[in-house]
Amino acid sequence: TTRWSEVTSNEASIFWRADCFNVFPGVDVSNIVTEVTKKHDAVKKEGLPHRMKAVILESKEHQNIFLVISYHGPHRRNNPGKRFCFEKFLSFVSDVEKEVLKRITDRRTSCFYFRLILGGDFNLEKDIAKDVCKQRSLSWEIFQYEPSKRRKENCVDYFVGRMYDCDLDKLKIEYPNILGVIPSAET
Repeated sequence: TTRWSEVTSNEASIFWRADCFNVFPGVDVSNIVTEVTKKHDAVKKEGLPHRMKAVILESKEHQNIFLVISYHGPHRRNNPGKRFCFEKFLSFVSDVEKEVLKRITDRRTSCFYFRLILGGDFNLEKDIAKDVCKQRSLSWEIFQYEPSKRRKENCVDYFVGRMYDCDLDKLKIEYPNILGVIPSAET
């Protein structure tokens, strides 16, 4: 039987296979999110940190560390307002990521691969998100999962990931059952 672990909030949740990942020890991502929020007035004003959940996971088999963020985007907005929130959120996540990497490298002496996976119900059309990612030139890439038949139309759930130190084809091969989906690049 597969054992699952989780972190949850009212807005977002993350589940992972406990037999494949551990929470990375000694780095509290919640404290990092709180610290970084103080530097982002627009993010604080929009309440975006309360719409997310984050965890740092370390693969038990490989030298891989993942910053995983689940996000529930605002839905009672027009597309320009949703786009604005998404832009600000990506900037915020980039700063969280930088701080996480600093703290991980302070604790690790051996080489590791770092991957950022941001997923969730973004409540933003994928084409708009792709445009934001390209314009910001932050090495973000959009990945679509296969939604259920009930959610197939108007799906606003997808993954956003970082490309550095990340072989996405390898990710597809090594981790399809861990993630529960097989991401496919759509840029």
